[in-house]
Amino acid sequence: MFVENILNSRFPEYWLARYRSALLHDIESEQKQREWYSKQLEALADQIGGLPLNDNYDLQTELNRRQLEYEAQRVRGMIEENLGSVEQVAQRQEARLQRVRLVEGEMQRMQQLHLEQVSAVTQELQRYRC
Repeated sequence: MFVENILNSRFPEYWLARYRSALLHDIESEQKQREWYSKQLEALADQIGGLPLNDNYDLQTELNRRQLEYEAQRVRGMIEENLGSVEQVAQRQEARLQRVRLVEGEMQRMQQLHLEQVSAVTQELQRYRC
């Protein structure tokens, strides 16, 4: 529906390009967010993995482990809150990619139509010159 409104606007090529750019920006922005969260979780996992595993119980090590696990759980909660579930992220990504493909198809169709019009005008001008 949105693309149809663009096609009926005064400068559809411009608005299609803007819409495509906005979609690509959203995809890139979400990807950067996922990468940032992933790096946070990796760093926490590395810290947890770096804690010593002794047969002797060490209260400080156990407190550190619990704190890091709590922090990892908090980051996972932030991911869910800000990006949604893995399924939601995948659905959103696929929907955006489908819209990009649709917009690019319309842009190609309009470009082809424009080239056909230019060719027709050129042929018409050549007939008048002869």
